[in-house]
Amino acid sequence: MPRSCGAVLPRTRTINCTWSASVFIRSWKFQIPFANLFALNRRNTALLAGLVILALAFTALFSRLGHYALWDDEAGTALSAIGIWRTGDTAALLDHNIVAYERGKDLRNLRERLMPPLPGYLAAPFIGLLGRNAWAARLPFALCGALCVALMLWWVFRDPACSSSSSSSSSSCSEENTDPPHISLVFFGVALLTNVSFFLFCRQCRYYAPAMLTSVALAWLYVQSAKSEIRNPKSEITDQSRDREGALRGESKDEIQAPKSEDQARSLKKRCLILFSFLSICLFASNYLNWAAFWVCLGVDYLILGRKQIQLRWPDWLILFLPQVMVCGFIFLTWNPFKILASTESYPVVGKALHLWWCARDVVTCEFVCPVLVALGLLLAISRGSRVEGLGTTRDEGRGALSTGPDHLSTGEGCRNACWSFTFYVSRFTHLSRRNSAKADHATRNTQHAIRNTFHPWLPRACLCLIIYVITVSLLVPKPPSLRGVAAVRYFTPIIPLSIAISTMALSALYVRSRLAAVALAITAFSSSLFNGGPFLSTGLQSSQFKFLQELITPPGDPYSVAAQWIEKNVADKESLWVMPDFATYPLMYHAPAPTYAWQLDWPPTKEEFRRLDPSYFFWRVPPKYIIAFGPATDLVRQALASWNRPELAYKQIATIDYYWREMHRPELFWRAFRPITQFDHSTEAIFIFRLQEP
Repeated sequence: MPRSCGAVLPRTRTINCTWSASVFIRSWKFQIPFANLFALNRRNTALLAGLVILALAFTALFSRLGHYALWDDEAGTALSAIGIWRTGDTAALLDHNIVAYERGKDLRNLRERLMPPLPGYLAAPFIGLLGRNAWAARLPFALCGALCVALMLWWVFRDPACSSSSSSSSSSCSEENTDPPHISLVFFGVALLTNVSFFLFCRQCRYYAPAMLTSVALAWLYVQSAKSEIRNPKSEITDQSRDREGALRGESKDEIQAPKSEDQARSLKKRCLILFSFLSICLFASNYLNWAAFWVCLGVDYLILGRKQIQLRWPDWLILFLPQVMVCGFIFLTWNPFKILASTESYPVVGKALHLWWCARDVVTCEFVCPVLVALGLLLAISRGSRVEGLGTTRDEGRGALSTGPDHLSTGEGCRNACWSFTFYVSRFTHLSRRNSAKADHATRNTQHAIRNTFHPWLPRACLCLIIYVITVSLLVPKPPSLRGVAAVRYFTPIIPLSIAISTMALSALYVRSRLAAVALAITAFSSSLFNGGPFLSTGLQSSQFKFLQELITPPGDPYSVAAQWIEKNVADKESLWVMPDFATYPLMYHAPAPTYAWQLDWPPTKEEFRRLDPSYFFWRVPPKYIIAFGPATDLVRQALASWNRPELAYKQIATIDYYWREMHRPELFWRAFRPITQFDHSTEAIFIFRLQEP
């Protein structure tokens, strides 16, 4: 036995067992991969914080995922997935039922041809293998949300601001690292975990989570390409820059690799372009508007700055766009919304300027974006130059003294240099000796470098992309309806991760200047709706984070679940059932598929393929045996039956489900009730069931 072990272990019965284990491992020189996991260093602290963020995010994504029944848009995606699982295509005929949303306007050859197909194909194997339930339908989209969280978290870890704190030494820091521990990671975790809309939209059986995931992945590839050495294969990285990159990654000098050869760089660029093209196709197959808005933002950024950082030759352009033209062209010709929407009745429309105002207002109301933090990012971008120059040294002087690499390699590294700001301000307002004044000048240069590097150069570009994205989507939405006076905020879900990134970068930059201001601003922005117009909303000032937590603990019910349960108990197989309003038909069709859901199509048929369908699908052809009316639709049912002019047919109300008729579990915050609705008119706002009387 080694002396150290024999000398130490017998005398350490009361000593900490962790310290004893470390002595034992050092004495025997064991090479255990996780031996340093319990060491309280900054790298493991960040790893532990990342695991906590992942655990909390996964809890918010998967807790009670199948509690609510699918609402109408979700049910449309899930029913298309069932058709895909059975036929390989978005078939509308499912056994004895037909999915004919809005009189079958989105059907061609009895196949759904309106919405992009990726969400349906993504949900098909889960529903086919796990059963026809809400949990199976939502699971793949929650997994996409989990992957999006993991990618964003990995992005934060790869950022030099976080990596720099794990390095043991640096040219601009003292040996004892006293900078704020991974402040960017802390702000990211808080911004993510308090964004209720992110989790609500990722928990839906819709395109929201795939669109966010692919948008984040595309943005990561673009940013990494702009930062990477592959943007110019002929350029050489100096030994000093390469050593600094390796130090930021926590590598020793022996582990730092030599710069890639030109062939390796071209091969890596080619793989990145292929992956970029594939992800862009996935985004297109998720939602056309999100794909168009992303490429508008990318094009503007590339024309302004990106073309100087990413050099593409004509073969690169072919690799990037040729697959998209072929695959996206096929998808668009098959699922073409313009052929369908052009032939349908148009809603009243509003002006583009008014619709833009609705979009900007409602993305703030739904807490997609915190306008104060976006404004902070823009102000930091404007004041960056004057703030740095005002510290007493010129820009070139500071760079000559402290810069060790290109601008893109030193992005965000200022967090570890923030400790010098205290020395600088002390030296400015106290009388020091001449030798201490020289040290203060060195601290001044370090402070200047810290403030410059803490400001992320992608912050103003992210803010600009956010503004362009909102404008683009608001202009591209075809015929914005004015029926409810609100915007279709579901088209703006990819800006939620962008808003989280802007909040993280802005607060991290502010933290170096004023820790108290950054912490106070973060607490106010992420704990209530104060900065999102809460005092001016009908709900007043509230905390959606607290309400969402309450909902996860004690979730309320929903009208579709109770109605489906009644149908399963009281309606026999293939008995006809008419549901009003018509959008409520499809959640019931998914959760209670036994009846034949009647009266979905107009008579005479508007399309030739409808003529061979069962007569019960058409209005006024065959009277349905049951009628389920949700809330105010009861009056419409009575008016419709009276206009039929068939006095021999009589319907009697046989049951009332005493539950508020409207689905209040949609992801939009202005349409969501986190608690059950108990204050309503039970005579007009419940669920009413009628049955055809036998002659």
